[in-house]
Amino acid sequence: MIRGHSFYRKHPLICFLIYGVLVFSWPFVCFPLTDGDIVNWAQYSVSISSWSELLSSQSDQAHGPLMVWTGALFLKILPDVDLTLNMFNMLMGLLGIGTCYFWSKSLWRDDRVTWMNTFVFATSIATVYLSRTPMYDWPAAIFYLMFAAFYERYLSRCKPMYLALALMMIALGSLSRFSICLGLSGIYVLGLFWIYKRPFWTLIRDGALIILVILGINLPWLLGQIAYQGQDFIQAFLVDNLGRYIKSTRVDAVVRRDYYGFSLVVLVGILPYTFSALVGIFKRGIWAQIKESESYQVLLWGFLPCLLLFSFSGHTKLARYIAYVFPFLLMWVGHLLVTVVLPSAEYRRRCQKIFGVVISLVVMLLLYQWVLFSVEAQESILMVLSIFMLVLGVLGIAYWLIVKKSSEFRACPQQYLWCFAVLYGVFFTILAVVSETTTFISPVRGIFSS
Repeated sequence: MIRGHSFYRKHPLICFLIYGVLVFSWPFVCFPLTDGDIVNWAQYSVSISSWSELLSSQSDQAHGPLMVWTGALFLKILPDVDLTLNMFNMLMGLLGIGTCYFWSKSLWRDDRVTWMNTFVFATSIATVYLSRTPMYDWPAAIFYLMFAAFYERYLSRCKPMYLALALMMIALGSLSRFSICLGLSGIYVLGLFWIYKRPFWTLIRDGALIILVILGINLPWLLGQIAYQGQDFIQAFLVDNLGRYIKSTRVDAVVRRDYYGFSLVVLVGILPYTFSALVGIFKRGIWAQIKESESYQVLLWGFLPCLLLFSFSGHTKLARYIAYVFPFLLMWVGHLLVTVVLPSAEYRRRCQKIFGVVISLVVMLLLYQWVLFSVEAQESILMVLSIFMLVLGVLGIAYWLIVKKSSEFRACPQQYLWCFAVLYGVFFTILAVVSETTTFISPVRGIFSS
């Protein structure tokens, strides 16, 4: 087996990156942009005709300028192509793969854990969806992940270079989501202060540095916006960074009290590994394992505060709003797969039992969404059927790998990337075809002609 799969073992990161480029960008022609909110920022990227307009160009609801700027940059290179609008988020997905790979390698120094963590991250529905949906939260989430990785390395290695890199990453992320990056990075620093039992003055210093770099990198854009838009921008900026937590900015918005919503989104987002994650996370003795493992505590401080805080928000519960949760959680799920689920026949049997429950709930959820969006569903039955095919397909592959091919999967998961690549490729090919005739995403298709 080792000789037969030597390339996968010698060049695992290359395998993951090739997979990422294909799955996050396919089909390269007629790339389907299926989120109507893309228009909100893309229209400003399209309208920028010179670099002198970067600071003064309008933004979407006072969101940060990162999507508008990167969109304008890539449109200069490859204009009037739908894929161009997703180029930056695709690169963020690849950066996420690289960060997951190297941070896992640093935390556990075990190739099997590194490969599995990266595999789970790269093939999950959340990662694929977010890497193909050019909106603000995924870039902010990946920069936050990189901040967390570099900051943890700084504390464990005592090298100031890692602190500088961490500050650079969170500063860049704040250009996409100002208050979220500021808040989550502050909570993470507080968590690692507790884990590593650091002197109190270092907490104050690092917190102050985060505030300074975020304010410093955003200040030119903020001043440019205030100079051209005045009080309107200030009000919109405050609403975007504070008021949106209470409720949506839509005129008819109400405070949403579905506090369970994001927990359900997470269970769907970590598909197709939801059933194995439930087995690993809710096993006996998990709390003792968390208390003994600094690595687990670091990951939990990376995603759990975000999930709890956002769950109590009165805003609409969309998957992309908690993009910050998935990288850390998926790394934990990957580690549990290697160390708990795959080596144990008992836990694999538990996976078999819970798989039926998970797949039944997923089918019920898909049917509910079909009814909820009946108008859109009737417009494109093929799209609905392809979604069913994708979800059931990835679940089937994961079940086959975890239950039937556990030894081979644990030893070299990247040799099975092609299974997911083919399935995702078929789905996105169908999506590209049907998106040309669906009216509810027509504003996205017409962005270059507007």
